[in-house]
Amino acid sequence: MSMFVRLLAGTTLLLAATPAAAQTWRVMGFTGDGASLRLLYIDQDSITKPTPDTREFTLAQVYPTQQKLADGKPYDWLQIRFSLDCRTIFARSIETSVHVTGAVVMTTKTPGRPAPFATSNANALAASAACRGDFKLHYQSQSSAMMEGSRVRFGRRAAVIKSRSSISWYRLGMADAAPKRSALLVDRESLSAPDMYGRRELTVATVLETPNDGTKYFLQRGKLICDRTQRLSTYSELYRADGTFESAFFPNSDPVVIQPGSVFHTLFAPVCKGDWNKARAFPQLQIVKVSANAFLP
Repeated sequence: MSMFVRLLAGTTLLLAATPAAAQTWRVMGFTGDGASLRLLYIDQDSITKPTPDTREFTLAQVYPTQQKLADGKPYDWLQIRFSLDCRTIFARSIETSVHVTGAVVMTTKTPGRPAPFATSNANALAASAACRGDFKLHYQSQSSAMMEGSRVRFGRRAAVIKSRSSISWYRLGMADAAPKRSALLVDRESLSAPDMYGRRELTVATVLETPNDGTKYFLQRGKLICDRTQRLSTYSELYRADGTFESAFFPNSDPVVIQPGSVFHTLFAPVCKGDWNKARAFPQLQIVKVSANAFLP
């Protein structure tokens, strides 16, 4: 349990007495790790501008499993109001509420001292979105769907983590010309069974022959819609050549039609029809090693 939550448990509690205002949550990504792992959202409708360089806004931090306060009360997400200085990216907390299964466990004023806010990629994205007012790249989730959507997103992260150590990577195709080629690979073990609409979830990797600003490869969780020749990217992670994690995000996009001749069109024969004859296998190699050998014949 975090020190922050322990402190909450010792304060005078104020039960929420009024309905919540309209909320439009935008997914920022994951923060923390292990027992402190949380999925971060920002309420787009909550942002105010007290001064030209200050933003106040509300964040939600959702946990993958139910947590407990010091007194044993369960909770699964926190809602925290922050004041952020857009020049220094320092923020202080203003108010916090603790929630479980849609109910408010408690709320309390939590005036904190200014501290660095961009302590994770997700926090940095939240600060940038709040200060600039630009949310077009961030997936929107209504309040009623936030918890169920969070469970799905934690599942997608877990699937990508599993693919990191997979030794079932297959190269399907390449695009562009040396030394600027990109290679598309799929983790064969990551394929889900088709759902009732014929969609299959999978993890793919895009490897860059020449790193772009240090990024060597992307891991993406997504869906292939076989009967419509479409794909949908649902979660992405970026890595350096040595396997160092750079960042992650949830794309705010609709399914896109895959044009014949594009590198992504090579997904359909193996994934939709089970024909892996033209795929180049990299047996016994994890993705960090595959990325170094992705352009071999």
